[in-house]
Amino acid sequence: MNVLSRKQNIMNEIKKVKQEWIMDQKVILRAKLNQMKAKNDLIQSEKDILKEEIDVLKTKEQEWKTKENELNSKLQDTLRENKILKRILQGK
Repeated sequence: MNVLSRKQNIMNEIKKVKQEWIMDQKVILRAKLNQMKAKNDLIQSEKDILKEEIDVLKTKEQEWKTKENELNSKLQDTLRENKILKRILQGK
């Protein structure tokens, strides 16, 4: 049986502790990574919701602009009719 020297035992112990520390760090980093991924997913989900809300608002804005244009057109028609009627009434 081969007996290890005191120095070799210490070196092996240091190596073992170092490996345990590395494993602990990996576990901590994986946990942080998973936490950050979950947070990123949440942010992405909120971003998608906001994009949908923006699209809805843009659609409503377009509808209002269309309605505004229709009303302006009707107003112009009414103003033209009024001018014509005024000329007719003034001519009499």
